[in-house]
Amino acid sequence: MTRPTTLSLSEKAQLARLEQFLRWAVPFDFIFACLQVVAFVGLGDRATGSTAATMFGYGGILLVARAQTRNGRLHRAVATTSCGLFAADIIIAVLQPILFPTLIIVPLLAVAVALPYIGGRALRLLISVAELVTGIVVICGMFVPWRSHLPPWFVSAFLVASLLAVVALVLLLLWQFSSRLADTLARTQAAEERYSLAARGANDGLWDWNLITNEVYYSTRWKEMMGCGEADIGTSPEEWFGRVHPEERTRVKAEIGVHCDGLTPHFESEHRMLDASGRYRWVLSRGLAVFDVGGKATRVAGSQTDVTVRKQVEEQLLHDALHDALTGLPNRVLFMKRLGRAVKRARRHPEYRFAVLFLDLDRFKVVNDSLGHTAGDALLVDLGRRLLAGVRPDDTVARLSGDEFGILLEGISDLHFAMMAADRLQARMAEPFVLQGNKLFSAISMGIAYSAAEYEQPEEVLRDADIALYRAKAMGRARYVVFTHSMHVRAVELLQLEIDLRRAIEREEFVVYYQPIVSLKTDQITGFEALVRWQHPERGLLEPGEFITVAEETGLIAPLGWLVLREACHQMRVWHVGFPEYPPLTMNVNFSGTQFAHPDLRRHFEAIFHDIVMDAGRLRLEITETVMMEHAGSHADVLAYLRSLDIQLHVDDFGTGYSSLGALDQFPISALKIDRLFVMRLGANGEHGELLETIITLAHNLRIEVIAEGVETVAQREYLRMLGCDYGQGYLFSPAVDARGASALLARAVDREMQASPLPQGR
Repeated sequence: MTRPTTLSLSEKAQLARLEQFLRWAVPFDFIFACLQVVAFVGLGDRATGSTAATMFGYGGILLVARAQTRNGRLHRAVATTSCGLFAADIIIAVLQPILFPTLIIVPLLAVAVALPYIGGRALRLLISVAELVTGIVVICGMFVPWRSHLPPWFVSAFLVASLLAVVALVLLLLWQFSSRLADTLARTQAAEERYSLAARGANDGLWDWNLITNEVYYSTRWKEMMGCGEADIGTSPEEWFGRVHPEERTRVKAEIGVHCDGLTPHFESEHRMLDASGRYRWVLSRGLAVFDVGGKATRVAGSQTDVTVRKQVEEQLLHDALHDALTGLPNRVLFMKRLGRAVKRARRHPEYRFAVLFLDLDRFKVVNDSLGHTAGDALLVDLGRRLLAGVRPDDTVARLSGDEFGILLEGISDLHFAMMAADRLQARMAEPFVLQGNKLFSAISMGIAYSAAEYEQPEEVLRDADIALYRAKAMGRARYVVFTHSMHVRAVELLQLEIDLRRAIEREEFVVYYQPIVSLKTDQITGFEALVRWQHPERGLLEPGEFITVAEETGLIAPLGWLVLREACHQMRVWHVGFPEYPPLTMNVNFSGTQFAHPDLRRHFEAIFHDIVMDAGRLRLEITETVMMEHAGSHADVLAYLRSLDIQLHVDDFGTGYSSLGALDQFPISALKIDRLFVMRLGANGEHGELLETIITLAHNLRIEVIAEGVETVAQREYLRMLGCDYGQGYLFSPAVDARGASALLARAVDREMQASPLPQGR
């Protein structure tokens, strides 16, 4: 057999010592065996011959034991040596009882051989066998008769020599044992030194609890952690447990008790402890129990580490993960967690009520674009403070994203409570915000969702509050709306509308209608406005009011707008070819803010004008006052590009939004389109026409033409003509018609001109 390759250093050292002993023992054995042979041959004593054979046999056993040590079989070699010695001792005691004084020491030699290598039950068994062998030797020496031909001087000399040999072997074993003890002591001291250095290097405090005496040793470092001196802390367990935070004391005692009962492999606990300054520090205590043979814990020892800094970092990370970095308010994650608890509580207790207020700042983008993001951030922080001041301390105010905030009102009496809270918040918005030395007035729109039994998930509550917020903005902003089930139905319809809208763009279900723009001076058609219609496969022809808002909110307004622009340019080219005798027409196309800020704007125009040969100077892009204000002072490259193409801009629905006269000068505005609401207010005799007159005069002073929308009566046309309005558009002239209908209008206009005078030049 080969020697095992997994022996530890201590096992290798034990094997070396045993092999050293056997190297001495084998020669001693064979020397005495040879002396017995000499006595047998020279003196003719038969007993000495048998004894010699026995000793030669034991010598063979020792050689076997040496082979076992070389193969790493330590305990087997020890057993072979000791058991063989017992057997040889008994045989020789029977054959030569006269050697009793020497043989009685041999069992001690067997125990001495095994003592450094075995322990526990095996050692106790060996000692018992040694006692039995000693008894047998004594009996043999006292009662077994012995006849020998050996002279007395030989017997005495042999006894003395054998006794000296046994004593020498025992001394050898004692020397080996003391050497081993010294090595063990040195290793123990080195281990203790390493442990002490490691403990000091790890900056841990040590503790050792003697469960029998109920005394605890606390190291100097342990006491330093508590801010105490060496003499300030005794040996009572209460020096430890008395400092543990009251909320955690029972748990810590239970954890160490469970380990002492043998139910856990080790003791480990994180808890707070009161130091001498009166502050609680976080510590990590680890320990291991020592058990007696009956399985009862007699001692627990371990270490204590100060983990206050780590716990503070963990708490800060947890706080940051659940709170908004800018405002310090709870973020969406924490808000949804608390809302989820409220939903569950409402389902368990029907009498429990809560409400969610979902709100955002009106026109926040304008603040960011005009004053910068720093001012926008300051506005959000100030808004957060006002919201906190307007609710109860137990209510949750959270920043959900951007300028969106959520408020959770828990344990309220009824819906009226939530509405009163919304009124208070609206009132707080009456105070101006001071940003960079400027006073700014801002408003909030809110949607309110009131707790209902059918809510199962927090996302459902926030969804309904968001729907109500959307409704509040649609109604004019700076207000709140309470969610109703009909709003959810409407939201589902809008979602389906969005899906249908995306599909419609892919399937090209949109058609372009054209409404003529007529000169109020000559009553001649000078151009058309392109108006999109949706040929819905199920609902029929849909007006823009039924889908444009959804298109704007979903970003689909851009692809839809480019589609309409391309089709309108194509139709203008068709009319140019089909009616060569008619003065060149203009084409007005609605142009959204999304298109205006589109990064690929230049590429889209180049593609259209590459495919369609036309005079770009006949194209008019209609933008709203809002778009004009949002892009005032920016996108100079876009304006320069449009000027290079001679494309002109018209302001649509003028007078219904908010605008600046300065913006009119920054944009290449060629015309203002007066909203139909102003035209509808005109009485038969021109009542309520002062505002119209002001707008027309202002525009003409800026060398800007005016187009009036919604002209439906002759009286309206005549009054506008009297005010000097340049163009009119409305049902009086023609509703919006498809391309074929518009071509028919042009054909009739050509016929009239042929019958009368030539058409004047258009705009």
